[in-house]
Parts: sequence; structure tokens; C-alpha cells
Amino acid sequence: MKPGAQALILNVDDTDSVRYAKTRALQRAGFQVIEAATGYDALDMTRDHEPDLVLLDVKLPDLSGLEVCRILKASNPSVLVLQISASFVKASDRVAGLEGGADSYLTQPVAAEELAASVRALLRMGAAEAALRDVNETLERRVAERTQELAAANQALQTEIEMREHTEEALRQSQKMEALGQLTGGIAHDFNNLLMGIIGNVEFLLRKLPPDAAEYRHYADAAMASAGRAATLTQRLLAFSRRQALQPQSVDLDALVEEMSDLIRRTVGESISVVTQRTKDPWPGWCDSNQMANALLNLAINARDAMPDGGQLTIETANVTLDEGYAARFVDLAPGDYTMVAVSDTGTGMPPDVVAQAFDPFFTTKPIGQGTGLGLSMVYGFIKQSNGHARIRSTPGLGTSVRLYVPRHVGAAAEDHAAVPPSTGASAAGGCILVVEDDPMVRDIVVQVLRDEAYTVLQAVDAAAALPTIESTTPLHLLITDVGLPGMNGRQLAEIARLHRPGLRILFTTGYAHNAALDGIAALEGAAVMSKPFKLDQLAAKVREMISPD
Repeated sequence: MKPGAQALILNVDDTDSVRYAKTRALQRAGFQVIEAATGYDALDMTRDHEPDLVLLDVKLPDLSGLEVCRILKASNPSVLVLQISASFVKASDRVAGLEGGADSYLTQPVAAEELAASVRALLRMGAAEAALRDVNETLERRVAERTQELAAANQALQTEIEMREHTEEALRQSQKMEALGQLTGGIAHDFNNLLMGIIGNVEFLLRKLPPDAAEYRHYADAAMASAGRAATLTQRLLAFSRRQALQPQSVDLDALVEEMSDLIRRTVGESISVVTQRTKDPWPGWCDSNQMANALLNLAINARDAMPDGGQLTIETANVTLDEGYAARFVDLAPGDYTMVAVSDTGTGMPPDVVAQAFDPFFTTKPIGQGTGLGLSMVYGFIKQSNGHARIRSTPGLGTSVRLYVPRHVGAAAEDHAAVPPSTGASAAGGCILVVEDDPMVRDIVVQVLRDEAYTVLQAVDAAAALPTIESTTPLHLLITDVGLPGMNGRQLAEIARLHRPGLRILFTTGYAHNAALDGIAALEGAAVMSKPFKLDQLAAKVREMISPD
């Protein structure tokens, strides 16, 4: 609405002289005035010019002023209508006009000053109502905006609460798995040393048995087979506890899946179709290829067991970038580039409570005697030790998908280290070996097998006892040391030994190795690792290889 004297007035009256008089009065009062002589003209001009106020005669030749007012208010409620009449002057007429929508009502004759004052009063009233509407609209808009802001803040808070709950649950799960890992790792360490003593002594027994002692050889072979199964069990415990000795390298997961596909097809049987989906231009992953192959085989066996009536097993690879938002939902997961391999089946699937425990050691849904419950936990431990990530997605009746993520390997593939010059003084018939082992049974077995191979063997119970020999002038051709020695560990001993004997070859043995103790072993030239328990023939062959690498 135009303020003050700039307001536009539509003067509607079918009598020319009366219409002229009202127009002149309004113009003298400073208003802009346009005219109409009929009801239809008034409606058209209101539509075309949008006047601020319509001075509307009640008696018109086509439409009555009451009908024109009704139509005007229906189409534009904010337009002001001042009805005026010289014929309808009774109180009932004025009431009818006001009830019909008019904002005010005048009877003629009316003085020019009164007409102008009435118009100004109505315009002020209209301006006040418009301002009030603006205030209300502004208030409603601000209330709506604030409500929206509060709703967004509430949603953000709810999301943050859910994220925190998820993170806390992930932390609790990680702490539980870490505690179980420490427990199982410690058990595996003790068992491996015990198994080393059992396997070594049974092997010595088999060597000493006369050819005609077939019955006793049978019992010894049975003991060796049982010890071998126990060794496999402890190896799985070490895998779960993330304390196995890994040899990470750049791995082409597409090529690994291709190499494993025939073995997996034979393992799952003819009733299950195996489909491989490889990514274009795959990134190389950084992990232990042998352990990854074992993980894929374990997952394939689990998928086979979930599809007793047949189905489809899908193995796919992909390049995946995990952003900070995703990584924040998990403990010890760094954002970045990963190579992913997924093993999916169309089997029975798992409910959420089973999925939540699937990686726990010794948890299994299989009947007694058909599973140890260490398959998935071994996969989980291997992936976590490789600084990777594992996820299970499963729906009852629709199947399961296990996704393994290993860090992307960047840079050139690792080159073979130049061979360390062999220690001088070794003869073709043998050499001098220093054995450092804190377990007396294991140490006795290793010393005995090496002496049977015609080596000169020196021994020490720990690093402190080994240092005098290392620092002496005694010729040494090989150092065999346990990684987990009390006090100074095997890696630290090896570093000191290399300072005194740069060309000394080193064979590490481990029942379970803490990550910190294994750090740097792979980078040591002329060094190797053997995991306990190992067979005596394997030890002898490894020693011959290291002392005479040519």
C-alpha cells in the first residue's frame, strides 16, 4: 500500500456529476484517483491497477456495490472498500454493507473534508493491519526457521548419540577382543614351547627306534599326528591374537583369487557355483599372501557349510577409500585407500546376535565336533594385524558377505635385499652356531639336532648370557635366537650381534612374538624366522640353507 497522499483511489459511481465531485475532493486532498462507472469496470480496473482503496457506490447499473464488494474481498482480502450511498442510508443498509465485507460506510451527501478524512482513516487502518500481518508472517517465519534449526540440532544430537553409542560398542568389542587376544596369545606361547618339546622328542624317538619296532613306531606316529593338530590349533590362536609372524608384501589380490579359485571350487563341491568378480586396475594390497590365501579358504568353507543344498559363492575384489566419517565408527581404523576382497554366499544367513559374536574365538553355530570356532577369529586376527578391517553383513535366509580390507601398497614393489656375505671360517662339514633359548627343553632339542648334523653348538639361556660369546673372537656362522627372551629380546640381541659381526646370519624362532619384538626383523638382511613348533628336519634344512646359501 502506498503511504499517505500517494495512495491510489478507485472512485466507482455511475452518476457523472457525483463521481466528478468525489474525484475532485480526493485529488484536492492529494490522492491519485482513477474512475469507473459500472461494477464490471470496477472489477477490471481493480485487477489491472491494484488500487489501495475502492470508493464504491452501492447502486450501480449492472452489479450492486454489495456484490462488487463481495467479489473484490474474495479475490483480494487486503483491498480496502469504502461504500457510499445516497439511496441506502438507513442503519440496516449500513449494517448490510459492513456485513458484506466493506471496511466502512458513508451516506451522501458528505462533505469533501469528511470524505478525505474517512479515506485517510481507512488507509491508516489498512497500513496498520498490513504491518501487523508482516509482523505475524515474520514471527511465523522465524518460529518455523527456529523450529527447523532445533529439529536439525536435535537430529544432529541424535546422530552424535548414536555415533557415540556405536563407537563405545566398537571400543568395548575391541577391548574384549584384545583381552581375549592376550589370553589366547599367552596360552599359544606356552603350548608352542610344550609342543616343541613333544614334537622334538617324538622325532628323536622315531629316529632311534629300530626297524623292527613297528608297533612302537605306530604309537609315535599317532602322537606326532596329534601334536601336529595341536600345533595347527595354536597357530589359529596366534592368528586371532595378532601375534603370528607375518611376512607382509605387495599382493595382487586379483591374481591371488585367480590362483585360489580351482582349490576353492574343489573344496566347496559341485553343488555350489563359484563366481569371481575382479576390479579394473586393482591396487596392490599390503599383507601376508599365504595368510590371505588361508583366510579366503576359511571363508569359502564357512560359505559352503551355510549352503547345504547348494547355491552361489561370489568372490569379488575392489579398490575402496574409507573416509574419516566411516573410520571414526571403528577403533584403530585409519582412513585411506584399501584393497577389498569380499566372499559372499546365498546361504542361510545369520541373525544380528550371531553376527555380533562371529569373530569371537571358539564361537560356532555348528554341531559339536564339526568346528572349532576359530576360523573367522583367525581371519579377524590376521586382518587386524595387517592394519586392515573386516566386516560381516548377513540376513537370515538371504546369505552372508564377509569383506576384508587390507591397506593399499604404494610405491615400488619391494626389491630383494642383496645377500649378506657368508661368515668366514665355515667349512662344508659344519660350522659354529650360537643357540639362545630360555626354555630348557626347547634349547636341548635344538642343540641336539644341530650336533647330530655335525655343527659346533654353543648355547645361552638369555641375551645377557649370549653377549660374551658374541663379543668374543670365537668364530660364529649362525645365531639362532628366540624372539621372546626375558629382558633383552631376540631382535635387540641381533642388532648388537650385527654391530660386532656384520656378516652374521640370524635365525629367529618364535612361539608367539609381540609386534614390537618383530619390528624390523623383515628388514634385516640375512635373517629368517621360524615359528614354533617346527620339525627337526625343517630346522636342519633351514640351518644348512643359511650357513651355505650358495
